[in-house]
Amino acid sequence: MSKTKNNIPYERQMLPILRNYDKLVEENKAMKAVLANISKVCKPENVATELKYMQGRIKMLTNQLDESRDKIKEIDRLVKDKLERECYFIAPRSTTMDRVNPLAELI
Repeated sequence: MSKTKNNIPYERQMLPILRNYDKLVEENKAMKAVLANISKVCKPENVATELKYMQGRIKMLTNQLDESRDKIKEIDRLVKDKLERECYFIAPRSTTMDRVNPLAELI
């Protein structure tokens, strides 16, 4: 293999490397241009602040969802107790709305 490299001029050996290098330089310039455009639109400080705000908002909404689920479970339990006291049959897999409809008829 050394004999072959010695027979080929240095410039010919470097040509594929230089072509690849030129392509990489062009890609690098294009990426820097895209990054500059993104940086103009979206400041990194604002992104960090927005991320913290959104994380807080997600946590708040998750807590509200959990509270809503707890309230629905409590309402479901109260409706079920009321229907049982009125001697209504309650299907084991019935939904809250299935339980509320007979209760609405009672009222």
